[in-house]
Amino acid sequence: MEYQHLTANWFQSHPLTFTIIISILFFILNLFTTEVKSFISHWPKEQFKNIRYNTAVAERQWLQDVFNNSYRLTLYYAYNILYVFMWYLVIFVTYCIAHQKLPTLSILFLPYFALGAGNLIDVYRKTRQLMKYYSTIEKLDAIIAKYNPEKKAASSVAQ
Repeated sequence: MEYQHLTANWFQSHPLTFTIIISILFFILNLFTTEVKSFISHWPKEQFKNIRYNTAVAERQWLQDVFNNSYRLTLYYAYNILYVFMWYLVIFVTYCIAHQKLPTLSILFLPYFALGAGNLIDVYRKTRQLMKYYSTIEKLDAIIAKYNPEKKAASSVAQ
């Protein structure tokens, strides 16, 4: 009877548990070395190219929509201000409900600062892009041309 307790926890209390787990993981990794190497060398590069291409296309589309359209630009700024204040309210109410007291300014400073600073950086970046509209469009067009997957597919078919 006393051995039953020892056998139930032998894996958790064994001094080489970590070593055994790592050995098994490396054994599995060794079985699929070529597949893992192919995945690591190919996947991140293609994903980065696709993300960069999609981001450039979206930024260019946003710039074209907002440029010389004061109504959309006003809505963009209003949305960002309301977004920040809405999350300020959510953080404030959540803290009040969880702790059943009003928060001090020092407690909420970090989440408020992080949220406001992140949004402010995004608004600043987009405002600079609008101020330098034509050069930004040229840069984005160069990125789109460089990472365009349709162009690469067409060139591989032609060869």
